[in-house]
Amino acid sequence: MKYTAAQEKAINTIDRNLQIIACAGSGKTQVISMRVVKILKSGVAPKQIIAFTYTDKAAAELQSRITRLIKEEIGEIQGLSEMYIGTIHAWCLKSVQDLVFQYQKFSVLDAVKLKLFVDKKFNSIGMKDLNMRRFVDTDRFIGALSIIRESKLNPEYSIPPELSLALEKYEETLESSSYFDFTMIMTRALRHLKDDEVFRERILENIGYLIVDEYQDVNPIQENIINALYKIGANICTVGDDDQTLYQWRGSDITMIQKFRERYEDVEYISLEDNFRSSVGIVDIALKSISNNIKRLPKGMNATGHQSFEVGDILYNQYDSTDEEYRFIADTVASIRGTSFLDKEESETRGLDYSDCAILLRRWREAEPITAALEAASIPFIVKGVNNLFQTDEIQAAKAIFLFLDEQIDEHVLLDLWLEVDNNISKGNVEEAILWLKSKFPRDNRYYEQFIIQQIYMKFLDIAGVREELFLDENGQNASGYGREEIVFYNLGMFSQIIHDFETIYFKTESPYKLTTFLNFLRYSADGYYPEGWLNNTYKTPNAVQVMTIHQS
Repeated sequence: MKYTAAQEKAINTIDRNLQIIACAGSGKTQVISMRVVKILKSGVAPKQIIAFTYTDKAAAELQSRITRLIKEEIGEIQGLSEMYIGTIHAWCLKSVQDLVFQYQKFSVLDAVKLKLFVDKKFNSIGMKDLNMRRFVDTDRFIGALSIIRESKLNPEYSIPPELSLALEKYEETLESSSYFDFTMIMTRALRHLKDDEVFRERILENIGYLIVDEYQDVNPIQENIINALYKIGANICTVGDDDQTLYQWRGSDITMIQKFRERYEDVEYISLEDNFRSSVGIVDIALKSISNNIKRLPKGMNATGHQSFEVGDILYNQYDSTDEEYRFIADTVASIRGTSFLDKEESETRGLDYSDCAILLRRWREAEPITAALEAASIPFIVKGVNNLFQTDEIQAAKAIFLFLDEQIDEHVLLDLWLEVDNNISKGNVEEAILWLKSKFPRDNRYYEQFIIQQIYMKFLDIAGVREELFLDENGQNASGYGREEIVFYNLGMFSQIIHDFETIYFKTESPYKLTTFLNFLRYSADGYYPEGWLNNTYKTPNAVQVMTIHQS
């Protein structure tokens, strides 16, 4: 690969701290990867290189690129698996569990399980002290405590005493139950980096170079960890672009990237300003927009890729009605399909297809009429991240199993809900399943092993004869690119995942209380969090238009 002068300089700068400002499409992953190869060629052991990425997906991409380049440039290298490439959370967890004995038995609660745990410990975890409501205010409670722990608070501001007490109770309750939340992983790692000499020495044995990707989105606690590693001797390379920050609403601090050279010594500053991805029209619009920001690092962006630009490629249209707008979108997708297109200069020309198209929305409420227009035009689509799981017939029916056990509905309502899912469902089989279900009403004197929600759910489906082949559609795939039988069973599988998350926290709970809490979880927390199962499937990507929010893109 032929590199620009700026890319070459970034790759070869390994004896100084380095700040790379990388505009969109500037080949930063390739540059980072080749810089790692250069470091390894200098004799540094793989275990002394740490690369922090923002997501697991980005980590997998970087790992793959580095491995391929090592094989091309160096060949076989011993100990490559000891090089760390992953998120800062995962590195902190690995470090404290490897080096601090007391944390070896701790496990991490993801977002859903954390909400379940907080609701379970409502009386003792600090939420009650703040006059917050169980289930209803759980997200607000967790969010407030995360902000306090991860942000840089103004020295003149003092945390209200009731909030400080709640934070203390929250962390004590987590720790006594041997759980971490995502913030606590970092606070514990930082505490040991600052106060634990043995911990610092062990970390120093395994770090020489630290690379931080997406540096524009780090928050204060993450920056403190990065700075602590720098102070014990790590060479620091940060990669990012203050024009591309996304997460200030979640606590990221853009001043970290803008004032990096004020906080670190001997820094080489390199700006990668060549965009190899976009046409001149896209780059021009992006620059004219972002240049209005008053506080930004000085930089340009040049369209240097092979993509050509013609008048009409970028349109700003206004319509008399939304129906007219959505028809135009569908017609445009249909008309450009098959248009000659060149992905990369070295690849062969091909025709554009549905999967090359994306529709970006500001708000989810716009999704439904747009997808209706696509469906009417027989254009396949997939919607990323719309959480309509609980509005589907099959999940309404699944939830009704437990509403019946809680005596909120009678057997006739439960039967009708299951028969509405599909005409092929046998009334006799569902009636038999309901008869069996009547033996499962929760009782105070019943051991928790006799009321396992997952077992009840799976057994009900089995007796009711709910099988994937039951939902086969003679017309084949629908507009989403999936058959109906796949969608229904993905969704029923997602309901099983919801039950699993719940019972991870509430497994050993008395039957009546367990059922009531599960239904409250479905009502207040689960709805809106879980995507429809088929939308969450990573194993199949149909040739379809992608509909998503601007933020998701």
